[in-house]
Amino acid sequence: MNTGVINLSVTFECSTHRFYDLLMDEKLHSIVTGGLVEMSNEIGGVFSI
Repeated sequence: MNTGVINLSVTFECSTHRFYDLLMDEKLHSIVTGGLVEMSNEIGGVFSI
């Protein structure tokens, strides 16, 4: 099987603060990804998407 490289680029038109919130808030992250997200605010905590 011959495999290749897939490049994907996405532009989020929002502030860096809002983008950080989208990544780090499990409810907002779930909305963006369309899936269940579980994450902890603690260093080394649970992160599951």
